[in-house]
Amino acid sequence: MQPSIKKYLANYAEKESVTLAKSFADNTEKTWDYALTLPLCGEWEQIPPLLESIEKAAEFSGKKVLTIALINGRDDHPPEIHYCNAKVAQHLRSRTPRWVTFLPIEKKFLPKQGVGLARKLAADIAVALFGSGRIRCPIIATTDADARLPIDYFAKLSSANPRPATYVFPFIHDVDKHHKALIFYEIWLRYYTQGLRTSGSLYAYHCLGSTLAIHAEAYAMVRGFPDVLAAEDFYILNKLAKLGKIKTLNSFIHLSPRTSNRVPFGTGVGTQKIENLLERGERFRLYDPRVFDILKHLLLSFQQIGNAKRPSEVRELFLERVPSRQRVGQLFYERGIDEALAIAFTTRKTSGERIRHMHTWFDAFQTLKWIHALRANIFPDIPWQEALQQCSYLEINSTCHYEALMKLRLLDAAHYGILSDEHGPIRIET
Repeated sequence: MQPSIKKYLANYAEKESVTLAKSFADNTEKTWDYALTLPLCGEWEQIPPLLESIEKAAEFSGKKVLTIALINGRDDHPPEIHYCNAKVAQHLRSRTPRWVTFLPIEKKFLPKQGVGLARKLAADIAVALFGSGRIRCPIIATTDADARLPIDYFAKLSSANPRPATYVFPFIHDVDKHHKALIFYEIWLRYYTQGLRTSGSLYAYHCLGSTLAIHAEAYAMVRGFPDVLAAEDFYILNKLAKLGKIKTLNSFIHLSPRTSNRVPFGTGVGTQKIENLLERGERFRLYDPRVFDILKHLLLSFQQIGNAKRPSEVRELFLERVPSRQRVGQLFYERGIDEALAIAFTTRKTSGERIRHMHTWFDAFQTLKWIHALRANIFPDIPWQEALQQCSYLEINSTCHYEALMKLRLLDAAHYGILSDEHGPIRIET
């Protein structure tokens, strides 16, 4: 067992998970190739197609898969949630396919506990079983009830580099033209990630918990999923990206359209907010593309630290390239970038160390706060058609939301090198 994993299991893993993993291992002689973790809360309609996709993917790869389902409900949830959870647990126990073993674990949560803890409990069990030799592959996969795994899901993981790393699968929501709010939400996701990618950000990846696969050692090094009500995928990826590049595999996970209020933000709630906005007759908006242009110049200024003798030179190098120089300069100070540069120059000896310090400090969270500061103070959001048209790296001149989404999907597919999937060649429509 790697020292980092041993230390994690002893000091940071959920004790309950370590105990459950040991008890499970003591009562079986089986081993599995992969562990797939699955948080579930009050979900039934999506379960049968999800399980079918897991079983088909395992059979296609010829790999034995242990699916750890953390079925959770809070005391303040309505009775139908707990009834549904019991139904799901019973169904999983009765399902015995050749290539997949289902391990349902029912857990009652406190009011402020949620999906972050569910993912952590399940992943900690998987890491403990890997540490004891019951799971062969160190890559711990996680998904959600609304996902449909591609048939080559485990085959893609088996061909991934086994070094400590993090993988994400690209995604497609299975929508038609009538799912307008969800279409706009996916447009926002792809537009934001494309903006980060074009800006040169090290944090340009999609943050969806249903698409993650994390090497057990990397998972241990960042101390697992955070125990939060939502955005656990964003927070753990933010830490993992500082260990090494987030790698995207070239096979789509399909996500079913659904709205949900189980978490305070995310796909379900985000889609519902857009639905409410459209019902009020308001226009859907995106970030002004200029915020990504400014982000690009900021990141370029970090890269040129070696040419500067003092932090103020980096600041001036940045500001001479951007519009609204005075106002952007004020945000530069207010967001603490001046202070971070000063720390880099006083505590790091080489330009390479200073550059790394800035990119580590100016992480996904700082990037998002910087963009929100630009949006709130200088460049407010603009109608979505104008944003897509004005992006020099997109130039999508479409007034149809569905057509715009399909073009964004094709750009992502091309970036990831995806020419086809199990449904055939990548097309405009899913």
